[in-house]
Amino acid sequence: MRNKPRVLKILALSGIALLFLMNMGSSSSSQVQANNYRAPYYVEQVADIATGADSSDPAWFTIKNDALYFQAKTKESGVELWKYSHLTREAMLVRDINAGSANSNPEWLTVYGNDIYFAATDATHGRQLWRYNTVSGTVRLVVDLGNYPLGSDPRWLQFVGSTLYFNAISVDGRELYAYFPETGKSQLVKNINPHGDSNPEYLYAYYDTLFFTADDGHHGKEPWRSNGTTNGTTMIKDIYDGVDSSEPSSFNMLGDMLIFSANDSVHGQELWQSYGTKATTQMIKDIEPGSAGSNPGWSNRLGDSVIFFPAKTGKFGNELWRYDMQHGAYLLADINDKKKDSNPAAIGSVGWEMFFSADDGKTGVELWKTEPPYEYAYQVSDINPKYRDSNPKPLGVMGTTLFFTANDGIHGEEVWYSEFPHYTTFLLKDIRVGGRGSIPEFTSGEDTGSISNSIRSGWTIYFAANDGNTGTELWQISTGALPSTGFAPQVKTNVPEQPARLEYQSYNELTLEIPKLGKMLAITGVPKDGNNWNLDWLGENDVGYLTGTTFPTQPGNTAISGHVYLADGSPGPFVDLGKLSWDDKIIIHAWGQQYIYRVRYKNERVDPNDSSILDNKDYDWITLITCKDYNESSGFYRWRTVVQAVLVEVVDE
Repeated sequence: MRNKPRVLKILALSGIALLFLMNMGSSSSSQVQANNYRAPYYVEQVADIATGADSSDPAWFTIKNDALYFQAKTKESGVELWKYSHLTREAMLVRDINAGSANSNPEWLTVYGNDIYFAATDATHGRQLWRYNTVSGTVRLVVDLGNYPLGSDPRWLQFVGSTLYFNAISVDGRELYAYFPETGKSQLVKNINPHGDSNPEYLYAYYDTLFFTADDGHHGKEPWRSNGTTNGTTMIKDIYDGVDSSEPSSFNMLGDMLIFSANDSVHGQELWQSYGTKATTQMIKDIEPGSAGSNPGWSNRLGDSVIFFPAKTGKFGNELWRYDMQHGAYLLADINDKKKDSNPAAIGSVGWEMFFSADDGKTGVELWKTEPPYEYAYQVSDINPKYRDSNPKPLGVMGTTLFFTANDGIHGEEVWYSEFPHYTTFLLKDIRVGGRGSIPEFTSGEDTGSISNSIRSGWTIYFAANDGNTGTELWQISTGALPSTGFAPQVKTNVPEQPARLEYQSYNELTLEIPKLGKMLAITGVPKDGNNWNLDWLGENDVGYLTGTTFPTQPGNTAISGHVYLADGSPGPFVDLGKLSWDDKIIIHAWGQQYIYRVRYKNERVDPNDSSILDNKDYDWITLITCKDYNESSGFYRWRTVVQAVLVEVVDE
């Protein structure tokens, strides 16, 4: 039986916070499982860019279409812009911008349309703004603000609509600039500090408004906003009155409200909110009364309803807090008793669950999570037992699976994962055999105070790691292409005995109903077989949930496959899947409720290698898959029929 985790819960009663420790079973290392079965994911090195033991140190990852763009270094060309395509499985140098072994150091990679904008250095212009067109393959300098030989050093690239804003140096100092791709022109938005550098940072886009921090030389560093015009670029509020800075940071949005951390000199660094005007800018709560402040750090938003952040008080130490507009800001859990710090650090979110690392004072820094109604937090697993830290860090999310790095004390820092419902964790691959670890990591650039879940293209997560032989190079976690969902029609096919490692998981609580087709089908969990799913042992009355995609009824994209023809040659449960049309009803019966979906997409000619239909979505979607057009000469189906439906209603049975 699976052990239930220790739960820390805060209950608010008449304004008094009461702490309960609910010991619901051991939080011991029995929750940690090594990868002794075939995991539903591939981990592999995709390119050894700096051949041999040298490291290319790939960084500044960004995705455009099916390609990854990043900086990497070699002895021959230095640090330059590179591209990796998972379709061709090739890594290539885009261009040696700073010719020879000198470095162009491409950074701040930002996608707009078919273009990637970035800062880079060449021997002629210094550091300026460049553009790479992913269609034509051309690379060119687009903004040269002078300041030779150092250049303008563009930073904090951020698009608002079709305008690219950035921080750069010119004769006016380090100020806010705008570039217009349609005209190819650039301009100084405003000389915010005429006597020095305003140094705009933390550029954050919300619809047609740019939020950022800047110092005008009179009020210190404060929150600003801009609509792209000189008159429309204004300080929101002088929070720390006078020339001192309020040091605003960790911008996030909750609905139409800007959330950030700032210091007004009276209350110290606390959590603030603003609708973009002086009158609407105010402190949310004086979490730690007095001038010391609670020092809120990163913030992680789930939907438009709740924000999580760390804050430190004299009573509880540095712990995890939450804020929503209905309940305000309050302590979510005192993970490390009383005044000691648990120092929560965000890992990422999966659906409505938020994962973070924390130290409870007993098991070290381990993986924790909170879930609706966000009144408690519990440890997912003690990966490195006996008060040793596993120090989990984020890698990414695919479907309802969280990927992260951790050190179990045996393998060093390696790739781990946790699948829904996230009661345990698994070592995915010991990339660098032994105790040193491969130290996997992903990077998309400067930390802006919020969490990015992944650097992902389709169902692939890219990261850098060192296997001990080829240095730090480019690696990936992938799930593979679409499954084969049918046998030859009117022909009996002999199916081998199902091996234990591919045993299906029964979900007695889950049933798929398709009223138009008259189908009521049991949903069965199908594990990954190498780089795909093996559906051979599904029958006429069941369909397969493809593990690794979003778990049924959760926000995201749940993939369910069924046979078009069975092993005995007779029609399978999805033989008429192509008859579904717009707005047809599909129902998942689960736990006494009906999750009602409506069809919004159908395609009967999907390439079997097109995994984009498995891409994650913002809401609760299901994707039904079966085979189409059997080719007798090849023995394979040429296409896949795909039907996608979105959740519109949940009712009781």
